[in-house]
Amino acid sequence: MAKSKTDQVKIAAQRLRPPARAGRAKNVYKHVREAAASLAEASGRLRHKPEPPKHRGTKVVAGAALAGGAAYAVKKRRNGAGSGTGEPVAAPTPPLAVT
Repeated sequence: MAKSKTDQVKIAAQRLRPPARAGRAKNVYKHVREAAASLAEASGRLRHKPEPPKHRGTKVVAGAALAGGAAYAVKKRRNGAGSGTGEPVAAPTPPLAVT
């Protein structure tokens, strides 16, 4: 059966037009892209968070102060609990009696 020129032009125009599925493909691509972004965000939330800094300098200073205090206490105990100079303390002289 012979087709008219009008029918042939319509068929040619339909062939030039992108298929109707192209619009759906864009929507599918959009949904896939959103899903990938959601997965990336979820994996980022599941990762371990970095530990805060440990403040090692403060611990070293506190340890040094504690060791110094302990050494000072040991030295005081060895020298006696006197005046703190390490010299023995003489007993006070009794007052003189007046007659």
